[in-house]
Amino acid sequence: MTPNAGTNGTTKCSEVFRLSRALVVTYVFLLYLVIHIHRRFRRGVRGCWIGRSFARRASERRTLTSTMRAVVQRVSRASVTMRARDEDEGENEPPVTRVTGRGLVVLVCVEASDDDDDLAYIARKVFNTKLWPDASGKPWCASAREREFDVLFVSQFTLCAELKGNKPSFHRSAAPERAKTSYDSFLAHARAEYASAGNIESGDFGAMMDVDIQNDGPVTLILDSKNRN
Repeated sequence: MTPNAGTNGTTKCSEVFRLSRALVVTYVFLLYLVIHIHRRFRRGVRGCWIGRSFARRASERRTLTSTMRAVVQRVSRASVTMRARDEDEGENEPPVTRVTGRGLVVLVCVEASDDDDDLAYIARKVFNTKLWPDASGKPWCASAREREFDVLFVSQFTLCAELKGNKPSFHRSAAPERAKTSYDSFLAHARAEYASAGNIESGDFGAMMDVDIQNDGPVTLILDSKNRN
């Protein structure tokens, strides 16, 4: 065995050792990275931007696919006029106007997943939310029920809209037949619950309407049947 042969063998062993060490270091780093990401996801993905994005979108989907919405406005007066419609026999049905005094105007949206519990919750909150001062003048201490004010309900399916670019999509709204049934049920429940208080009026479901609102304040609230804080 020549001296050169021994030197070559030592050099090759050194190269193999360095390569093996580099592979081990790389493997350990990748293993640490995988474990770190896994732990982040298990902890609620608070620290991982990918996980946060997925969690946020999932939360938005849950919120947007299962809620009944109502926009409540405190008003000095209001009215709703159903526009003239062409009947099957060719005659024009004259416009109909319903007027309310001081109280509330409530725009109501029925979505596909709403049930009787959602309807009852929204009606209860509309009548009992304290938007007026009490007899002593203390603000936010009296409800429409306590003041026996009027309430005007208007069906408003566009409250469920989602924007697809610049175009609204209404796929979350209930089908017209089911929405009308739910809206009629909601009105019946509201009239029965509010019978001893004030006057209730409503627009016609599915009609083209002109709504005149004199907002008092202005005061406007958004109610969500799945956000019951």
